[in-house]
Amino acid sequence: MARVARILLSVLLVVVVAFAGFVWWILRGGQEPSEPEGTKRAATWSRLVDGTGPVRDAMVAGDAVLVQGETQLVVLDKADGRIRWHRPLERHRRVRTGAGGVATFSRESVKLYDLVTGEERYAQAFTGDVAVTTSTLVVNDCPATAAQCSITARDMTTGGQRWQRSYPRPAGWEQSFETVEVLGSPMVLGGNQRAESMATRAAEVVLVREGRAQDGTWKVTIRDITTGDPVGGYPMPDLTTWIVGARTMLAWDLEADGCDVTVSAYDVRAGQVTWTAAAGQWHLPEGVWAGHMQCERSAWAPLVTGATMAVTTAGARVQLVELAGGRVRWTGGPDLHALALTDRCVVARNGGNGSLVGLDPADGGRRWESAVPESFGRPVGLDRVTATGDRLLYQYYFVPSGVGGKARNVLRVIDLGSGRLDWIADDSGYLLGAGPGWAVTGADGIEDTDGPKEIRLYAG
Repeated sequence: MARVARILLSVLLVVVVAFAGFVWWILRGGQEPSEPEGTKRAATWSRLVDGTGPVRDAMVAGDAVLVQGETQLVVLDKADGRIRWHRPLERHRRVRTGAGGVATFSRESVKLYDLVTGEERYAQAFTGDVAVTTSTLVVNDCPATAAQCSITARDMTTGGQRWQRSYPRPAGWEQSFETVEVLGSPMVLGGNQRAESMATRAAEVVLVREGRAQDGTWKVTIRDITTGDPVGGYPMPDLTTWIVGARTMLAWDLEADGCDVTVSAYDVRAGQVTWTAAAGQWHLPEGVWAGHMQCERSAWAPLVTGATMAVTTAGARVQLVELAGGRVRWTGGPDLHALALTDRCVVARNGGNGSLVGLDPADGGRRWESAVPESFGRPVGLDRVTATGDRLLYQYYFVPSGVGGKARNVLRVIDLGSGRLDWIADDSGYLLGAGPGWAVTGADGIEDTDGPKEIRLYAG
């Protein structure tokens, strides 16, 4: 009797497993997941780095590769990956490079290193904020015990002082966020979070928030970046601001109710509003597909190039606005979400089938549509979407069928002109940074606190 029971139990287990497998197959759309398709590209080199803590970003600057960890900055040789130099970092420090220097800073201290040798050129403890351009490092120092605050500009190569100005410290003012601002970086403005993330741009002016009234209004002074002389000043509402051009600053309210938001363009020197545009605060979190767009104010920002701004309207249509006068150049079709913007292409994701769509900046026409891989019968979630130069890069997580296969990240590189898949890096790890002709990834484990991290450079 016991033997019969064991046989019946075995048969029942087989049936349950078979049924579960059938359900799994149905949920996947009745298709076995295929291996990643595309021309596979091997890394130019890989290098183990240690002592970094979790790795956040990487960028190529000239013939060097900068790798920013939570506790260490490592600079590698672009040709072969050998370690040139490394310096300790405190948590939550930012890294920017320009004109032969590398600045690392927080709201309490700043250090400037020579890009080639790693020699320390300048260091300062302060209370305030820092902004960096290609050639200039600007420090706004406003200690709680001082009667005067100082704004100081230094050379990004040598650390030498160019100019210094002072202003009265506002009574009872707590500096809790950014108080000095220059022209935004390509990474920030284009929405491309991995595109040359430590890069800086040349700027003509620096905006300094020198005081804040009880109603939240800021006293803003605009100074010439070369001389430090004031070239404008005005009261400014408590808004999120971006300087996006020599004369243009965009501003919007992250506390606005609902999904609708108004973007206002200011003349950065005069403080006058030159135009406004309506947008929807739609955000597509990394790792999800377009059918799961969220209204998320804290994560939203418009996409900007030197001449245009792209937004997704409240009606899920991509709209391109000209920065010069605020004219809406075109409004696209329904159910599209703007992901990235360059001068060559507006990249959107189709909310219906999850595909990527390349829109012509001139008239909004569809240049191409690129299908993304599927998982469980649905489009995969995309991570670290980055448009740079003539390429679009993104990664997705591939889960193989059967037992024993390795789940892994796959990097895909798309031609922005045609939508053609150029190449893939299978088991690429995580995209840390990308720029024209290069991509840097970190193998699995880059988010771990301890242990060495494998850094890889891909060319092309």
